[in-house]
Amino acid sequence: MLYRVRRFKWHASDRLVPIVLQAVNGPCPLLAIVNCLTLADKLSFHPEQRQVSFEELQLMLRSYLEGVMAERKSELASALRSHEDALELLPRLEQGLDINVVFAAASRFEYTPAIAMFDAFGVPLYHGWCYDPQDKATAEYVLMIMMLFLCAVLFFSWCCSVLVWCHC
Repeated sequence: MLYRVRRFKWHASDRLVPIVLQAVNGPCPLLAIVNCLTLADKLSFHPEQRQVSFEELQLMLRSYLEGVMAERKSELASALRSHEDALELLPRLEQGLDINVVFAAASRFEYTPAIAMFDAFGVPLYHGWCYDPQDKATAEYVLMIMMLFLCAVLFFSWCCSVLVWCHC
């Protein structure tokens, strides 16, 4: 798929910054990461470039991430693992990612390799699915649903292990 590249004046500078535009309702995670890195002047496009393919974006992100990994060789294994997870997820960016929010705060998410991808690129991620903490009834309801979901997952896991154990 091809994406349009548009330039605009960023802040009060005279610098024209390229951004990649969304095409046909997607892919948001790809565009978020590319545009954040472009705005931070960590990725660049040729001044005359008006469109870019998914494959080109994937190569740009892979190159950027490999550069970051080379700089951080001495970091903990968990940080390097998140970079490796991000490299594995790059091809899936065109379809989008499955990300689960935690309703307690705009920056809270269930930790998954998809979240690790944003961490690996140094791109903060926020959502707008928060409840008003002063609304005690909603807060209790959300926490109850989260607890019920956790119980359902644990029960389902237990049922599956029993079925496997029984060879049913």
